[in-house]
Amino acid sequence: MKLLYTSAEAESAHRKWKCSCGHFSCATASGKTLDDVKRSGVDLKGWMNPTMINTCLEGMGVVFEKRLIPYNPSIHPFAHMVFEKGPVQPRIFRVQFEGPWMDGPIVGRYKHTHYIASLEKGVMDPIYEPSEILEHAEWLDLASEWYAKCIKNCTGYHFTHCWTISN
Repeated sequence: MKLLYTSAEAESAHRKWKCSCGHFSCATASGKTLDDVKRSGVDLKGWMNPTMINTCLEGMGVVFEKRLIPYNPSIHPFAHMVFEKGPVQPRIFRVQFEGPWMDGPIVGRYKHTHYIASLEKGVMDPIYEPSEILEHAEWLDLASEWYAKCIKNCTGYHFTHCWTISN
């Protein structure tokens, strides 16, 4: 699958209207452009929360199902991406970075989250590059290393929410 935006467009959107990981993930999973995301009616604040993901997808006319993913340290997050029957549907995952903030007030956790898009052929992770799709196995090999390098005191990650795109 080819993304509907280039690296230059991603960089420009980030600079001009604070396009972030949630915006990139909404565009990628829904097969829309960054302009579609910008016009969706979602606040352009440089960050997104789960309600904003809903607003963005609804504003673009995307049909989706949202579900919470209970934390279970015995299940690797990757299992939520690929182990299902039939074709893998496009999804947006909310990533919770793990670290010392997990022991404090819940509001501290919200400052350590991220969004990625998982597709049948791979993963778009804006921490790596918002305009590229990595194969699932390649993303799995690299994600923990990137997250630890990019997020100070990050010790791991898990998924908290999933939006499955149906159209």
